[in-house]
Amino acid sequence: MQLLKKSVIVLFVFFVASCNQENKKPDTTPTTTEVKKTPVKIPDFNADTAFAFVKNKLTLVRVCQALLLTTSAQTG
Repeated sequence: MQLLKKSVIVLFVFFVASCNQENKKPDTTPTTTEVKKTPVKIPDFNADTAFAFVKNKLTLVRVCQALLLTTSAQTG
C-alpha cells in the first residue's frame, strides 16, 4: 500500500511537470511550398453500366443469403 501511494505521487509530479508551457521549444515546422495540382479526368457517367453494376451486386447478395439460409437449415 505504501508503494502504491509513492507511485501515484511520483506519477502525479511527472504529470504536473510535463504540463509546464514555459520550457517548450518554438514551433520549427518548415514552411510548405505550393503543390502543383494536376487536373483529374473524370469519365462520363453511363447509366446502363451503373445499373448493371448495381444489379450484379444485388444478385450476389441474394445468392449469399440463399447459401447462408440453406447452410443453416442443413445444420439446424
